Order: sequence, then C-alpha cells, then structure tokens
Amino acid sequence: MATHGRSPLDFLAQQIELSEVREESLERELESLPKWRFRRRSQTQRRLERGRARRARIDELLDPPGDRR
Repeated sequence: MATHGRSPLDFLAQQIELSEVREESLERELESLPKWRFRRRSQTQRRLERGRARRARIDELLDPPGDRR
C-alpha cells in the first residue's frame, strides 16, 4: 500500500473518509433510481456493499478484535 510519505494511520483515516463520502453518494443514487432500473440498482447496491466491506476491513486493521478492552 503506497502511502506517499504519510503515516499508514493517516492514509487509512483518509481512505475511511473517502469511503464514507462514496457510500453517501451511492445511497443517494440508489434512492433516486426508479424501481424499473433494476440492473442499475443492483449494480449500485453491489458497489455499496463492497465499499462497506472494505471499510469494515480497514476498521478491523485499526482496531483488531483481540485488542478491544
């Protein structure tokens, strides 16, 4: 993972911010699509789910389950 001179934590924090913005945008797009656009709706839903899974992996990197108190 190329961090371009930033600390890995700064890089991950920026990735989380970007994924939150992307997720909000996809949610708005999904809400605005008419029901009959089922192919586009399913593609958008998959992108949203992949983004959430990616953010969950990043969150786990930042706070591993065995590390919680």
